[in-house]
Amino acid sequence: MAKQPHLLNSDTFKVFARPSGDIEKVLNAHPKLTAEATVEKFKTVLHVDEFPSDAQVRSAKEVINDFSAFCK
Repeated sequence: MAKQPHLLNSDTFKVFARPSGDIEKVLNAHPKLTAEATVEKFKTVLHVDEFPSDAQVRSAKEVINDFSAFCK
């Protein structure tokens, strides 16, 4: 987990790792992200490109096909 800075530095993890009082109550009081905010957060952290180039799509399909063949 330490290699994932977006997790390690998240407010939720900080509340969990450094509890003050009843952790369940503190986590339940922690503000919930909207679905849109969650998607944006993951796009940013994972560097998601919603509109990849054709070359990127072909490259990804090759990786998927290679992995599929390896699994078989």
